[in-house]
Amino acid sequence: MNNALNTTLGEVCDFVGGSQPAKKFFINSKKEGYIRLIQIRDYKTDSYITFIPENSTRKFCNKTDIMIGRYGPPIFQILRGIEGAYNVALMKAIPKENIVNDYLYYFLCQEHLFDYINALSPRTGGQTGVDVVMLKKFPIRLPEISTQKQIAKVLSDLDTKIEINNKINKELEAIAKTLYDYWFVQFDFPDKNGKPYKSSGGKIVFNEELKREIPVGWESGTFETISTIIGGSTPSKAVTENFAKEDNMSWITPKDLSQNKGKKFITRGDWDVTNLGIKSASLKIMPKGTVLLSSRAPIGYLAVSRQEVTTNQGFKSFVPKENYSSEFIYYSVKNQIPKIEAYSSGSTFKEVSTSTLRTIKISIPNENVLEEYYKISKPIFKKQNLLELENQKLSELRDWLLPMLMNGQITVAETEKEENLQVAAEPTAIYKTQETNLSNLFPTLNYDYEIATIVWRTKQKLGKEFGKKYIQKTISNIQFLSTLPKIEGIVFKEYYWGMFSNAVEKAIQNKEFIKFKKIDFGREVIELNMKHLVNVSKWTKQEGYNKEFTEQVNQMLEIYNDSLIDSDMNRIELLNTVLECIKVLETYDFDLIYAKMKTWKMEEGYYKFKADKFKEGETELMIELVKKLKIKYS
Repeated sequence: MNNALNTTLGEVCDFVGGSQPAKKFFINSKKEGYIRLIQIRDYKTDSYITFIPENSTRKFCNKTDIMIGRYGPPIFQILRGIEGAYNVALMKAIPKENIVNDYLYYFLCQEHLFDYINALSPRTGGQTGVDVVMLKKFPIRLPEISTQKQIAKVLSDLDTKIEINNKINKELEAIAKTLYDYWFVQFDFPDKNGKPYKSSGGKIVFNEELKREIPVGWESGTFETISTIIGGSTPSKAVTENFAKEDNMSWITPKDLSQNKGKKFITRGDWDVTNLGIKSASLKIMPKGTVLLSSRAPIGYLAVSRQEVTTNQGFKSFVPKENYSSEFIYYSVKNQIPKIEAYSSGSTFKEVSTSTLRTIKISIPNENVLEEYYKISKPIFKKQNLLELENQKLSELRDWLLPMLMNGQITVAETEKEENLQVAAEPTAIYKTQETNLSNLFPTLNYDYEIATIVWRTKQKLGKEFGKKYIQKTISNIQFLSTLPKIEGIVFKEYYWGMFSNAVEKAIQNKEFIKFKKIDFGREVIELNMKHLVNVSKWTKQEGYNKEFTEQVNQMLEIYNDSLIDSDMNRIELLNTVLECIKVLETYDFDLIYAKMKTWKMEEGYYKFKADKFKEGETELMIELVKKLKIKYS
């Protein structure tokens, strides 16, 4: 860092603006052979995306390119992860040989650089445009390439962890929403025998108020049955003593929820209100766990409060009544938002009133069903809340480190002493691939040798032959469990009977060293083609990747021999399911894992979901087995 060069952005990168294709090239929907045209700053909004022939513009970007929004407000948005053609609303920052792409990206993300550009860029008709000449003159402190890479890695490790947490939370949200729909919309909550209520013949009766059938013992009601609905207000802004920035009562506005989009929980907004403000506006203080709904400009933003809270007049908030919890109220309101929007009114902007909310009918389950639902839903909400709080701390740490690292006030070595950073930069939950170490004698084409090794070793050690599903599950289990190098390029997705890879399926169908044998009831198993036994045997003994992979298979077969699995295909499937849930959720928590299994669709015989096939007790035992294997998320 001491040898850093003081220079300007114009000396370390070029800025290349986009181009606008002729209107004749535009079409309204995606078609094969066409590419995405990034037209404006809000690049994630589908309505602003069109597709054009590749030969109609020469300005393209890929996911690693640094893209800059040229016009505002807001001005100077820094984007990565987009690909396609880009028009005049964007420009690309292209690094020269003296700067690393990631280092340049983080440098451009600094708040004081935004302030500089925002202050100096010209404004015409209310629109702001980036002054590229002034941007090129902005000073940059440029350390050696090795130091640039170290700085970029510190910051990218934080961003990676944030991204992983977001992916886990997205998965948890899908689980929670499906669980609610499964229980309270489809009425397939577990009956007294653990079977899906409606699908297993549970009694359903027609309810006149709801104009639909509901389970016996359930009732009709409204949002006021399950909560107290409270509006908000705004203290006079002419009295500065009504408001404070922090350490007072949290006061939420619809703008705060718009900035909180993608999150389920909220702590506070841009402004707090003081005791004076609370009294002057007769604000009602609502407890932790209140469900906040923006009731105008726009309607439909939702959040759960982490602490006591007040709101402005743009809200209708739901304070849970006894026996009802945020977890149930949140989705009860969310499911009714289309109806709430339809019932709203207003000449300037639409708004929904408390009286309107009181007219919306909802089904009210019995107390026993709610108690069982809370056992599953509360751990999910708790995990989501913790992940959101962790991301908030990680973002604050990254934003604090960014200018300090860039201007040399702190070094990478000093950041490594920060305890929080060590936590933040833990290994990611993404598959890591490594180069295989194979000689020209044994080229691996479509994983043929790997599959042959599994088939051969399984016959040797277990005395059994299985079908295609076994190969898929075994390779994915190896990917989950092994600390040795992973199989390069394998990607698995959740399938109804377990994890599935297109690449593995293709290799099986190649039948390079294997063949299919029909057994009872028309089923097929896979066996090694013995004329290739010598080659496969030699492959397994070769030092490096081959030998290590063979050891992975042997270790997997030892696990299959455990008394809990006993080389049974259903038990192997349960292991496969549990391992995937642990990987995705990054937890051994039974409630969260089983909740995900309740949303993993099967459509196999009488089983609609994984949790229908595998009961709670056996799933808990399988989780314990994985724990004993000392498996870490990888």
